[in-house]
Amino acid sequence: MTKFKFLIAIVLIVVVAYTGAWFFGANQISTELDKFASANAQPQISCDERSISGFPFRYDVTCKNANIIDGDDQYLVQEIKATVRVYSPTHIIAFAQSPINSRNEFTGSERELDFTSLQLSARLNWSLELERVSAIADNLKWSDTLITPIELANAKNVEAHLIATQDAETGVQAFFRVSEANLIELNTQKANLAVELEATNLDRNVTNWQYPNMLRQWQSQQGELVVHGLEFSATDMRFTANGKLNLDAAGQLNGQVTTQSKGLVELFDPEAYGILAPTIFGVANDEGEYKSLWQANAGTVSIGVAPLFFVPALF
Repeated sequence: MTKFKFLIAIVLIVVVAYTGAWFFGANQISTELDKFASANAQPQISCDERSISGFPFRYDVTCKNANIIDGDDQYLVQEIKATVRVYSPTHIIAFAQSPINSRNEFTGSERELDFTSLQLSARLNWSLELERVSAIADNLKWSDTLITPIELANAKNVEAHLIATQDAETGVQAFFRVSEANLIELNTQKANLAVELEATNLDRNVTNWQYPNMLRQWQSQQGELVVHGLEFSATDMRFTANGKLNLDAAGQLNGQVTTQSKGLVELFDPEAYGILAPTIFGVANDEGEYKSLWQANAGTVSIGVAPLFFVPALF
């Protein structure tokens, strides 16, 4: 009987200690969130109603009527909910409730993003190195709401993923996809976009991701941005691109990207460019496809021998 009482006492001590630790963690989370709501925070994030639940194995943070202010931009989100498991604090899953309203104080523009679901997740290892960040949204509708709602675009699905490069100690890969989009103002229907990028030799420790030092360190490790593939298609239109870009010691852009398109060049009325049209747009083949070589040299971006614009040094 004495041994039984001893075991009960041990269990009670563990339960009380764990309960205390959970509520201490909840208080720490609340304190950190209060910092984001302070007047000096950038961005400033506040909630009309905030709660932390999930005891004993999770922390579920709910923010109702979130107000996010970043410079001239303001975002209103009906509800944001984020979940972290106690035994896996470097893995977070978040959900947002439609709609998201935005306003720019400088231009006065107002927009609304409506959707049926929006989920975000992020996972780091115990060394705070990125393993994966993902965002997936379904049935999106983008509207101008300044005076009366005017639909600007919609899409069946949008997803973005940032993943640690497999079998390598550094580097990340990015995947972005838009399915069945309609751009109302451009009269572009049934558009699909798929992008696959890779940043080689990029330090994955997120504590080192401060601009511009992040780019300076990446350049010193001879990192490259590899465009494995960019594919855009819509009704009577197609565009693809691939190539490599990098930065020199002065932070200026260098590299080459090859593009191929059909049905896109005609939107720019190439005849208006006269004798420069073949240099800028290339010459169509028998199937009406244009192929161009974009080159960046010390920040100057050109198509063929025609300079188009200049990209300032990135650090």
